[in-house]
Amino acid sequence: MNKTLTKVLAGSAMAALLLPMAASAHEGFGLGVKADVKTEVNAGIGTRIDKALDRIESGDKDQDKDQKREDRKDAQASTTAARITAKATRIQTTADTMLSFNNRVAAVIASSSVETQAALNAKFTAFKSAAANAKVEAGNAISGAAQVNAQNSTTTNATLLAQAKVDLGQARDFLRDATHALFSLFRSLWK
Repeated sequence: MNKTLTKVLAGSAMAALLLPMAASAHEGFGLGVKADVKTEVNAGIGTRIDKALDRIESGDKDQDKDQKREDRKDAQASTTAARITAKATRIQTTADTMLSFNNRVAAVIASSSVETQAALNAKFTAFKSAAANAKVEAGNAISGAAQVNAQNSTTTNATLLAQAKVDLGQARDFLRDATHALFSLFRSLWK
């Protein structure tokens, strides 16, 4: 009981000692942290006000806005093109990896029973066709995205990106079909 009372009193004494420091820190005194933050905020606001007044005085407010808008569109187009290229490259790599097992899958099909070989070969052909189509469409998406650049007009870039997105979607669908066909083939072999 005596230790608990000592802890309570010690905690109360520390709180009483720290209370004035906490109150002065709230007002911007004490540790000096708050005062520095206020100085930085005031400097930031002063810079923004100064830039706004400069634009108003020079009279090129609309021209500045249009240039910033064009810069944003160019940056967005190149970022979107880079994302499309990365996704399409992953699709191509996945399709290549899946197709690298062709010989092993063909050997397993050849060793299966004669009755099931026709159905297995049909599924295997569907897989190979879908995987090849996925690679072709991913390549189309990559080449379309590669044509996007800052020298093109905004509408040209938008058209190129729209077509690249369509190609990427088709590549994704073909890859999904290839995966489905391959694992359907595997399920047939496991039976």
